Amino acid sequence: MRKASALLQCILALLLAIWGVKLLLPDRNVWGNPQFETLMMQCQIPSTEAVIRLYQGNAGATVAYWYSVTFDNGKFLGEKQIFYTYAYPSIQSIDCRPDEVTVLADEQSWTFSLKEIKNQLINQPIEFYRGEPQQKSIQPLRILTLSFGVLLELISLWILSRSFKQFGASQNPE
Repeated sequence: MRKASALLQCILALLLAIWGVKLLLPDRNVWGNPQFETLMMQCQIPSTEAVIRLYQGNAGATVAYWYSVTFDNGKFLGEKQIFYTYAYPSIQSIDCRPDEVTVLADEQSWTFSLKEIKNQLINQPIEFYRGEPQQKSIQPLRILTLSFGVLLELISLWILSRSFKQFGASQNPE
């Protein structure tokens, strides 16, 4: 009976560990929530596998729309946010040309070279909050997610250590 209980605890620990790792891995977005985003358009940078996507986010009546521009080079890193605005400026479209991307808003536009995107923006996207450029920061929700992921990992280790002790006790009956 103890072996079965120890095995169930190991399975639970494994599931919690997988969930914790999933929460600790980097997300597509630094800002915004991909679950509330709708793909508006995408374009491929000519002569590359790289795809730029524009999303509009909407979490309900109590928040403004946000816009997220992502870069996906078609390789291991996957899709990463390179540009984000909350409320305004509202992004109207994106334009992909050889070796550069233009993000078009209501009254202004930004052009980024492919080199700038790969070397800078995938690590630290440009962010605007209600029209004001923001400094490098981390989203509070991401801090909570990371904390929960660490907690899950610690709980899974604790459960695993208990199950090993229980399994060891079943091997050495007194």
